[in-house]
Amino acid sequence: MTFIDWHTLKIIGESRGQDLSRIVTQYIYYIFEVGLVLLIILYGQKAAEVMLGRESGIPFGGILLALTWGMFHFISRGVGIEWWNGISCMIFSILSGLIYLKLKRRPMCSYLMIAVGYLL
Repeated sequence: MTFIDWHTLKIIGESRGQDLSRIVTQYIYYIFEVGLVLLIILYGQKAAEVMLGRESGIPFGGILLALTWGMFHFISRGVGIEWWNGISCMIFSILSGLIYLKLKRRPMCSYLMIAVGYLL
């Protein structure tokens, strides 16, 4: 997803014209943001399954993330190409929810895979 946005790896696209301290600060922020993303997925999935009374293969955590984090990016951006930022964020949210489920709900493995997808 980020390759579509940046036409290169995200880390390369964001580092162009930036000093090292800004890049390091940005990626420290991203590390914490991925943690928050995972918490929304984890607890959103758990809440939906408690309400259903069973485990589900539907990525409810990813859907919740798309409706919060993703939708915020969608409505907070301008028009035109900026809408793609929100839409891609929503797609990434649902894909992250699927990653969590496919990795058998293991938080650390999920964190690493979501981080790779988000940071690169």
